[in-house]
Amino acid sequence: MTAMKAGGGGAPVTVVCPDCDGLTFVLRRCHCVSRGDRFLVDEDAALGKPADEAYRECRVCGGAGSVAQACGSCRQRGSRRAQLVLTVANLDTGAVASREVVPGAVPPDRRAGYGWCLPLDPVVRELAAAVGAGSVRDVRYPDRPVGELVLSLPARWRPDLPATDRYAIEAQVVAGQDYHPWWVFLGRTAAETPRDLDRDLGRLCEVAELLRLDLVVEARRQRWGELSWDIRYELPGADVPDDPTRRGADLPAAVAATTVADALYGLDVRGRRAPAYTIEPAPPDRVGAPIVDLDQVERRIYADLADAAGAQAVWRDGRWWHVRLRVGGTIEILTERDTGQVTRRTVTALHRVWQPPAPSWWGTPIGYDECPDCRPAHGLRRCYCTMGGRPADPHCAACSGAGMAPSPLPCHTCRGSHRRHHAVAVTLTDLRHRVVHQTWRPTPGTPAPLVATQPGGKPVHQLPDRYRLARWAPTFRVRPEDLTEADLGQPLGQDLRDGTVTLPYAGADPLTEHLHAIGRGLPGARLLVLACAPDVPPLTELIRLAHGLHLAIVITVEDHRQHDGDPLRVHGHRWEVDVVPPDALPTGPDGPAAGCDGPLAGSDGLVAGSDGPLAGSDGLVAGSDGPLAGSDGPAAGSDVLSAGSDGPRTFRLEPPLQQTVEAAVASCLTYLELALARTVPTDPGRPVPVPQSAAVAAMDDPTPSILRLAHHYAGQPVTVHLAPTGCRLLLHERDGIRQLAQAGTPREALSLLGLHHP
Repeated sequence: MTAMKAGGGGAPVTVVCPDCDGLTFVLRRCHCVSRGDRFLVDEDAALGKPADEAYRECRVCGGAGSVAQACGSCRQRGSRRAQLVLTVANLDTGAVASREVVPGAVPPDRRAGYGWCLPLDPVVRELAAAVGAGSVRDVRYPDRPVGELVLSLPARWRPDLPATDRYAIEAQVVAGQDYHPWWVFLGRTAAETPRDLDRDLGRLCEVAELLRLDLVVEARRQRWGELSWDIRYELPGADVPDDPTRRGADLPAAVAATTVADALYGLDVRGRRAPAYTIEPAPPDRVGAPIVDLDQVERRIYADLADAAGAQAVWRDGRWWHVRLRVGGTIEILTERDTGQVTRRTVTALHRVWQPPAPSWWGTPIGYDECPDCRPAHGLRRCYCTMGGRPADPHCAACSGAGMAPSPLPCHTCRGSHRRHHAVAVTLTDLRHRVVHQTWRPTPGTPAPLVATQPGGKPVHQLPDRYRLARWAPTFRVRPEDLTEADLGQPLGQDLRDGTVTLPYAGADPLTEHLHAIGRGLPGARLLVLACAPDVPPLTELIRLAHGLHLAIVITVEDHRQHDGDPLRVHGHRWEVDVVPPDALPTGPDGPAAGCDGPLAGSDGLVAGSDGPLAGSDGLVAGSDGPLAGSDGPAAGSDVLSAGSDGPRTFRLEPPLQQTVEAAVASCLTYLELALARTVPTDPGRPVPVPQSAAVAAMDDPTPSILRLAHHYAGQPVTVHLAPTGCRLLLHERDGIRQLAQAGTPREALSLLGLHHP
């Protein structure tokens, strides 16, 4: 049985790592052993029946069959922490409740399909009730409701075992979650309304009609016999994907797991070989989402699957078209492995038995020229030694003077489509009811005045208003910075918004070069633009959430507005928002920030420029009266995040990249799981914090103060570090990061600098 060490003085229970037995390294079987002593390996055969023989020419193990590696389970610590913390935070009130799961803390239960286990979903429900949350979502899976949460106990666990033995087994199970020991759930006061899957599918159909795309509902049989369902947007005439995403085991599950963004993702890859057409405007007679019957669609697909390898239901022109899929051959995919072996994977290609009628909204075909810089059939790309019109270098290590070289990267001219279209069909929509379709073609004589010159001498021209997407932002009641690419979710580039283009040489046609630049890799020559502001909580709610979790918020912004008239410089603002430990010290590329010698609160509870103790310096958020009623309070020694045994923790300040504060908040929430994992002490001898906080009003919006500071230091990034115990202002300079001021709030810190709050 795994050795267990009881904690003392607030230290958690630890167990010896079962993977390395405390040695901090492991001797693992090399991957070549399962593939056998052969160069070319059939991947399907290797998965079904491992060879159990080392590859004699293996680059990893040298033919020994095993290799020594650092133990990743314990991060070379030799022991693992037997503590799991469950936290529920109410975004509407700021209340936070937590409970730690340690050996003996959760009574085991016997559940069907799991046997004896530690049930955690009742704990989450209790915490949600304590903070008044009617609905919760796991930050790891924000798009799905919280289901069963259990830690399965091994078969040797029995309720009649002595308590010491039971707790030792439970410690080993809990320590198995040491790679992610803090589970955070975000809740809202209102309960979630039951989902209407028919309406959800109808909403996907409505967006397909707005964007002039096909909505494809597909079911196909996998190699292991199970049925896989996928829902995606496609361009009419596109090939059937070889390896689609599995959304669910049936249509209701697939609809529940698919958002508009999910269905759009990967459209650029799926539509590379699709025919290109101009788009006719939408008729004004259709209003709202169509009414669809999910059960009827599913039953028809099941009927088509009776004698086919797959089946599709395609929503086009306001109705469903049902299509069977047949096997159209196989594709062999060869992949080089780190062992030096090559694996061969066989993929079955499917084709439609028949094609639905061409959509009524297709206009005229858009022609194309084949890309001169790649040979897709042979995996060759134009060699980098020929960039800038230079002749091929006969001594080039990549191409040996041929001018073409193999490369795993997509072609920089066509992005892998091997097409350079003669026009671009542009679609802008707010995904509700407004949509605009345009066709951009090279037009001789289009006025495009010279507005700047690149340092290398290349001219920069600006196209007329028709080719400036920023002018459409007021029509959709959004900012130009809110315009994003529909299939990738990335903000539009500044050149595309403002209609500026850098010519490769003087005398080139600006509009033609602009269309070549934006048309690279577009599916079917379609540029799909969403005019939607990010749907995220306000910055003040994110700050309150971080403080309730006893963490700090770092907000970095850079003001580029002084360059708004220069097409060669970045315009507007750039933002970045992140969550960090409250006691971590900021660092930059050149080392720690000057003037930051320790945490915000001093040993006496005072900070520079403050007339008294900071609000909340007792470890609770300002305005909190203490732990939630009925709780035992934070675990000993875990009221704030502690520094690791290797010294004080730090966080690195990166240049801001997001174009709006809402986009920065959205990015922070998207990667919140990773940010929270970074705040957990790495030393298994230190406990994971167990934060508690009562409901508290959100603080005043610090955005005006941050913008005032950024305007004062225009052209330089400034950072506001907001911890529960106070605030510090930081300036990014050429030779490092310097602390400007430290106070209780951003407004007070601005006053110390002599800057007035706007």
